[in-house]
Amino acid sequence: MKETMIITYQLKLQSRFLKSIGTYLPSDHAIRAVHKNITRGDISIQSKKFEETKTKKLQDKNIASIENLPSFVTKTLNKMNENGELHWHGTSIPNDEIWVKVGDDHGKDSFKIALSICNVSKPNSKHNTHLIAMAKVQDTTRNIQTVMEDLKSQIDVLNILKWCNKTMKVFVFGDYWFLCKLCDISGPSGLYPCLWCHVSREGMQLGEVHVTSRSLLILDSDYNRFLENGGELKKSKTVSQRH
Repeated sequence: MKETMIITYQLKLQSRFLKSIGTYLPSDHAIRAVHKNITRGDISIQSKKFEETKTKKLQDKNIASIENLPSFVTKTLNKMNENGELHWHGTSIPNDEIWVKVGDDHGKDSFKIALSICNVSKPNSKHNTHLIAMAKVQDTTRNIQTVMEDLKSQIDVLNILKWCNKTMKVFVFGDYWFLCKLCDISGPSGLYPCLWCHVSREGMQLGEVHVTSRSLLILDSDYNRFLENGGELKKSKTVSQRH
């Protein structure tokens, strides 16, 4: 609660020390007032059903997210442009495009979705990373889907948004486990563990050469075929077998 209200014990100790040498920090009330003014209208807090990792039961927990993602990205780009921070990395990014990446930023006991603008000199810098959603839950497949539900429609808008006559291109980033959960595939235990192609585990060991690419459309088709065949997990590998 104290961290939420920005009145941590460490801040209190710092304030006391600085006061002893004649330097005064703003009061807790003043700090909270500034914080409230900065975030007013930009952040939404909702209660949603999230999965408990151990029990698999659903519990009501809060999720905080950016209220209007397209507006947030536009404001961020305007500010970066004013500060001369935008950078196209030579020919790496087309001059008429803005690249935006969205992905997971899991840490401690919370699951976070972060956003970064790639058109800067250091796109992977923590100073270029903006949290757009956060909930104190584990990153299970169900919880990821719950968090992404509200963001999906806003990301769709980003994909058709124009900024200064430049087109937005949205990419997903994350570690292997996050991408597997996002695509709802089994990961290393699956028949085809690769996210990008249909190489099998045995094929990886044998150096299989002739493999087909894997796309979101193919994943959707495979899932529908799995449902049409009864949706039994025990038969999933047989149903998913590609010939």
